[in-house]
Amino acid sequence: MYRCLRSNPHILVFVVAASLLMGVVGCTTAKKTANEGDDAFAHQNWDAAVYHYLQALAEDPENIDYKMQLTFARQKAAQKHFQNGLALRKLGHLLAARNELQMAVQLDPTNQYAEQVLEDVREEMEILSTPGGARKLEELKDEARQAKVQPPVLNPKSTAPITLNFPKPKPVKEIYNAIGKAYGFNVLFDPKLKDDRLAIELRDLTAEQSLEMVMQGAGHFYKVLDERSIIIADDTPQNRREYEDLVIKTFFLSNAEVKDIDKLLRSLIEARRLSTNEQLNSITLRDTADKVAIAEKLIRINDKAKAEVLIDVEILIMASTKNSNMGTALSTYNFLFGLGEETADGGIDPIDSIFVDQIRNLSSSNWFVNVPSVLVNLTKAAGEAQVLAQPQLRVTEGEKATLMIGDEVPIPVTSFNTSNTVGGSVVPITSFQYKDVGIQIEVEPRVHHNREITLDLKVEISNVGETVKVGETEAITIGTRTITSVIRLKSGESSMLAGLIRRDKTKGVTGTPLLMDIPWIGRLFRNENITNKDLDLVLTLTPQIIRFPDIDEEDLAPVWVGTESRISYSGTRPRVQSGRAPQGPFDDNASAQEQGDAGETDKRPYGTPASRRPTAPRRVTPPPADNQGVDLVPP
Repeated sequence: MYRCLRSNPHILVFVVAASLLMGVVGCTTAKKTANEGDDAFAHQNWDAAVYHYLQALAEDPENIDYKMQLTFARQKAAQKHFQNGLALRKLGHLLAARNELQMAVQLDPTNQYAEQVLEDVREEMEILSTPGGARKLEELKDEARQAKVQPPVLNPKSTAPITLNFPKPKPVKEIYNAIGKAYGFNVLFDPKLKDDRLAIELRDLTAEQSLEMVMQGAGHFYKVLDERSIIIADDTPQNRREYEDLVIKTFFLSNAEVKDIDKLLRSLIEARRLSTNEQLNSITLRDTADKVAIAEKLIRINDKAKAEVLIDVEILIMASTKNSNMGTALSTYNFLFGLGEETADGGIDPIDSIFVDQIRNLSSSNWFVNVPSVLVNLTKAAGEAQVLAQPQLRVTEGEKATLMIGDEVPIPVTSFNTSNTVGGSVVPITSFQYKDVGIQIEVEPRVHHNREITLDLKVEISNVGETVKVGETEAITIGTRTITSVIRLKSGESSMLAGLIRRDKTKGVTGTPLLMDIPWIGRLFRNENITNKDLDLVLTLTPQIIRFPDIDEEDLAPVWVGTESRISYSGTRPRVQSGRAPQGPFDDNASAQEQGDAGETDKRPYGTPASRRPTAPRRVTPPPADNQGVDLVPP
């Protein structure tokens, strides 16, 4: 090949020309493709913009502009697909939602919120694809609610409701023994328990409901020893401290601050035995099982990742300058007298010095006067400039993000030192402080649950002004314009701030003294220079949510925590093993658990509201000779 090129130089010329032509054609094609991408970007056709920028970058891989435009287009397209995926998921179209979310993650792998939602959609699709999948979702939520710190629970042999009737006052210990015999568990009593007499009717109640009714009427509480045994004692603070088991548990926080959780637990559940570890961001609690369970619930609800917002900032600065220079001007505003000799070409050769005896030989031809020339100015100029910046700010909810576009200007600061000087003279010491001059944006976002964003915004625009003299020191002035505002926008909605205009007008006049002040004629002897400068700033902010707090249904449900004097996880309900999670009056499906048609058995655990709830039992002190009886009525 080399010999061929040496023997045929025309081939070498052809190869070089073809290479240059291919490079020119490639650059032209890349430019055309990039222009198509710009058009698609302007019409918000993000997918087409990504496609064209990818093609342009493939033809011109070293072009920085194409890379930047591709990055912006990918982020816009990813956000669009993410919004479509959320809308489709809300409508129940999981397959289409998964496809949109996959596109969003592929276009923007840094969008963790989209990745998390995609995983949730995949799990939902997997569950729904199995037999009974829709029901399994609710079962998983129930299991999560029941996975709490608990002491041993009572598991009676019989869970069917029965009726126990004590129409006449009877010793309360005998009532407890009758309940234990009927449901198949052992009952022990505290040695200091008083055997008061009680009349009560327990109709169609389960073991836990029967125990609760009698406990409330007699003022007792019980502790579960094992699944077949309980011990009953008077409900006093001393007995509570003696019988209730304590639990120690450490919670490792992922997002919340340990000091905030410490304050929360001390305030809500009056937890005093707390220990925090700021290095591990953990908190250790020692308290009753109920309080630990409530603390776990509160920590799970509050230990959430904050929302994140991506703010697109577009800054357009339009500068306009108009200059007008009209009038007559002299080349120099002075007359020069001197001595000289005429040269051969008609010019003047100035004489710097002469001898004294030569003065008498001087004539008028040796003197010259330099007259300035006259220049007529008739010019008018105009210019415009645009400076465009498109930065992006990614900020966590509740945190401040700052954007500074400008320069640091040194400001002299002079101080005077009188110490360590001879005679106490004052010595000035000058130092410099740097001040940011330009465009400074400070924004703090807050994400609302309806996917709206509140921006606490502060915009400061400053510029270096004229130099002023302060004493013997020259100082510069800095002009500042500040806007402080709070705006609320939807995710993807833009807000524009315009009208931040600065106008400067300068006028200068030069001319011949006295003559320039003559009316009408004076215009021939002076020159006017007028300059108008306009500066307009347009600021556009577009916030987009890229991470949303993971708040589920369980976080919004109310929690039963007992009474003011007695905090318990399930309110006043005893801890009895049940195949169902406790329900309350705030639960949506509570009404569906009530007793149905005649002959059906109410399977609700105690605490579920029904149409009528039994009234509190009445404590009666019977006469000594009263005959007692117990009626066991099967269901």
